[in-house]
Parts: sequence; structure tokens; C-alpha cells
Amino acid sequence: MITIPESEKLRVHVPHGITNYRYNADGFLGTAQAGDQVFGYTQVFRSGITEYADGHCSGPVAVGGPPQILGQEIEKQMVSCYRDAMTRFRTEGRTEPFYVGFSLIGVANKLIYATPSQSIFNQNRIFIDIFNSPEVLVDITEAEEHPYRKTLLPLADTMWQVAGREGSPFKPNGLWEPFKDYQ
Repeated sequence: MITIPESEKLRVHVPHGITNYRYNADGFLGTAQAGDQVFGYTQVFRSGITEYADGHCSGPVAVGGPPQILGQEIEKQMVSCYRDAMTRFRTEGRTEPFYVGFSLIGVANKLIYATPSQSIFNQNRIFIDIFNSPEVLVDITEAEEHPYRKTLLPLADTMWQVAGREGSPFKPNGLWEPFKDYQ
């Protein structure tokens, strides 16, 4: 059985902010929604596995152009979700290693770009509809500094490779900085 203390329920990170939470058959679910439309959710399974979903990382569509994905926003959410899971696991006293990965679903023919002003149409098109990243093994007892370059940067690079780039464009001076203001 999973329980999340009342004082912690609103602290569970949900992409785009928690607006609703409840226990369900799988464990604990927090959602970000407006009316019936859900923008993101976090499912904490009874096993301790945590799943984060963000359905709102799309950018403006150019007139007549394909839908676009905000790459920097996805990288920021990766960091925020990872930090939330690590904090919860450490608070629970977990010491066993775990895996982290991500999926892109329903992305065929979408463009991924760094910032709205840096859209490069031909180089950033995604040609597959579903992508599951390789998983990275995390040793929870090993210290790692924000933004988790050792663990998450390889995943972010893989996301950009799906769209034909070498890796994340958010590495000025060789350091991954997804939260920097890029124009």
C-alpha cells in the first residue's frame, strides 16, 4: 500500500502544476488539468515506480507548417521530474538503484526546436511516432549535482538525436544548462 502524507500531496511534481490528486487502483495520481483537459500527470505506483507525463510541450504551429515540440521545455521537465523522484526516494530511505528513461509518443512529423526563434525545419523533424529511450541506471547513494548532467544529459541528447541532431543544443561551453534563457 502506498500513502503520501497530506502535507506532501501538493508537493508531488506534476508537469504544469498539480490541480487534482487522488488515490487510484495503481497508487497515487496527481494531475494538471483545466476542466476535462489534462496537461500532465504524475502516477506514483504502489511498487514505488513513478511515471510523469507532459502533454503540453507543443509550440505554436507556423501557418501551413507541422506541429512543433518545445525541446527546452521537455529538458526542463526531465530535470524537475527527476529531482522530485530523487527527493521522494531519499525521504523514504531508499538505497537501491533504479532506472530512468522517457518516451515520446505521437510525435511523427513534428518538429522539435530549441527555442521559438531557433526553429530549423529540415534538421529537426521526427520521423517515428513512438520512441522509448534507453534506460539509465541510477545509484541513489551517489551524489550528483543539478541539473543531473551524468544521468539526464544522455537522455536529453537521445531525444535530440531522434530528430537528427547530435545532441542537446543547451550546452554552451560544454556544460548542459537547460534552464538558461536562450534567445
